[in-house]
Amino acid sequence: MMSSAPVIIASGLPRSGTSMAMALLQAAGIELVTDGVREADEDNLGGYFEYEAVKGIRSDISWVYAARGKGVKVISPSLYYLPHDLLYRVVFMRRDIGEICASQEQMLKRSGRELQGERQQVAQLMQRHLVDVEAWLAQHTHMDVLFMEYGKVVEDPLSACRMLVDFLSLSADPKDMVGSVKAGYYRQRAGVSKGDIR
Repeated sequence: MMSSAPVIIASGLPRSGTSMAMALLQAAGIELVTDGVREADEDNLGGYFEYEAVKGIRSDISWVYAARGKGVKVISPSLYYLPHDLLYRVVFMRRDIGEICASQEQMLKRSGRELQGERQQVAQLMQRHLVDVEAWLAQHTHMDVLFMEYGKVVEDPLSACRMLVDFLSLSADPKDMVGSVKAGYYRQRAGVSKGDIR
């Protein structure tokens, strides 16, 4: 029997706006599951909102049960390993694939590394993964999903906050949440070459 309290998941590809989604959940009064191991840095001034145990989800899912009623970031490739006997509300961030690649390249450059593979090849793999994971999500009735477009959230944060509040049936005032959307963090835009933050 499934728990009535769903685990609230902020998901999407890395660099797609999952940290912003976590910030919005926090602003809405949702308790977050984070550990602060990965601190805010030049690539993500607002913080990463990560929980180290998520990285080991293939071998240990015990922490997921303790996350019922709370918000936790789980990047899209790890969604497949979530236990099936729980309910989930998934806030899935979508972002232009070119922007994601550019953002990842910027982050890797700062750490002295390079993107593994040609950008076009990496972009194709990402797009294929998104098609697969979105189809997978649609097949699972214990997972309700709200897709949010990163660019649209930045452009109209109030509407985005209203959607999030409605999706999670919260009592939070969307107007009090909009400050969590930092337009200045959105620097790697399609057709624009600047250092990306989030």
